[in-house]
Amino acid sequence: MKYRCRSCNGIQSGRSERVGKLGTGVACAALLGILGSATLWPWSKTGTVYLYVVDGLSADPKVGQIKSFKNKQTGHDLAKTFRMDHHQQVKATGVAYGYYDLKLDQPGFPEVERSVDVFQPEVDLYVDVRTATVHLIPIHALGGSMDLEPKVVSFKGDAYGLDLASSFKANTAKKVPYGVYDLLVEDRGFDPYKEQVDVLQPEVWVLAPLQVGRLGPASTQILSGIVKNLDPNEEPIYIRLVSVFPDGVDSPAIDSKLDISGNSGIFDLIGVFSSGEYALMTIGRSGILDFRRIEITANSPQNPVVIDLGEKTKRVPGKERPN
Repeated sequence: MKYRCRSCNGIQSGRSERVGKLGTGVACAALLGILGSATLWPWSKTGTVYLYVVDGLSADPKVGQIKSFKNKQTGHDLAKTFRMDHHQQVKATGVAYGYYDLKLDQPGFPEVERSVDVFQPEVDLYVDVRTATVHLIPIHALGGSMDLEPKVVSFKGDAYGLDLASSFKANTAKKVPYGVYDLLVEDRGFDPYKEQVDVLQPEVWVLAPLQVGRLGPASTQILSGIVKNLDPNEEPIYIRLVSVFPDGVDSPAIDSKLDISGNSGIFDLIGVFSSGEYALMTIGRSGILDFRRIEITANSPQNPVVIDLGEKTKRVPGKERPN
């Protein structure tokens, strides 16, 4: 005989309904007392889902037709539970904790599909009806293209709290909602690459420079140089080194102040350099006095750089004096 246990709301079986109810009821009560109902039945909790539709990042259009809001585990569709309250907010109450798929028909846009996680008392669900296709283009640290399909470890957007890394197939992700995302890419033999990506147009192209991974700890290096034919009116003078193809958004610049003697000066830039191209700038009171690209080889001695600020050197005017 089968029957529904009121304690656990599940189907049980036994030799008799009376014995079954007594046995399973006591067992459920004892087990819930030991482990706690929240641990055993997280799905028994419910929350309120507030639905907002945005166009781009600023507009606030009215919510269209909610075609489905389906629980991935049970298949139960809660689309009809969404109502507009007296504050003109579209919301659904009593939504059981779990994973859901939303389908929204917004006038003027293709059908919108989103995954939604409901695991807190109130969930603010912002649905951007504009989406983009994001293309990931792996390139060498020196700029050449690479025939690789690196793994997108994460592609997180603050506006949704979701990770769309799994959306990338053959270096392309489709139907990515507009927003700002943090990208993390990895591939065997290369250092991880991080970048902040603005997805604010229909087609987005992301160049991902992949740096060959270091074997063991990287060593500290010194890039030395001399600057000739200085103009005393430009003092103090600073030197800045910036990677042309940085390892990620956190790649720092390396700065130094020129040690001047007479009409020339020397500098030392000390840091951990990856192989690649760098921009070397000489900056004075009037702006950038010299700009050049140099190539650095990691873990190899660097030749001293000679910068001549004579009359034949092309100057790049500037307006701001460095601190």
